[in-house]
Amino acid sequence: MKRYGASRRELFERLDRPVLRALPAGRFEYADWLVARVSIDYHVQVDEHFYSAPFTLAHTQLEVRLTRDTVELEHRGKRIAAYRRSRVRGGYTTNPAHMPSSHRKHAEWSHRCR
Repeated sequence: MKRYGASRRELFERLDRPVLRALPAGRFEYADWLVARVSIDYHVQVDEHFYSAPFTLAHTQLEVRLTRDTVELEHRGKRIAAYRRSRVRGGYTTNPAHMPSSHRKHAEWSHRCR
């Protein structure tokens, strides 16, 4: 440290301490990032499970942030959906707000005949 004309402590106080920030409030959570295409049925496949996206985004690519417990869908840097991660293979997690109105009406229709 003689080369810099100061001790390590002096260099730390002069260079490092002024730019230090507080640690984040929450713990670090590891996440994988994937790219997925929204299919015609307005779902993306992540780990053999299907999660809905707004139907207007059919055929577009989304970024998927995948953690141990959550699945987040992003389009152009903006989060458009977040779900609790499901381990059900071949299952569907659908937000009714993502459906076209005609599909929503059909999904609400009672299939019971009296």
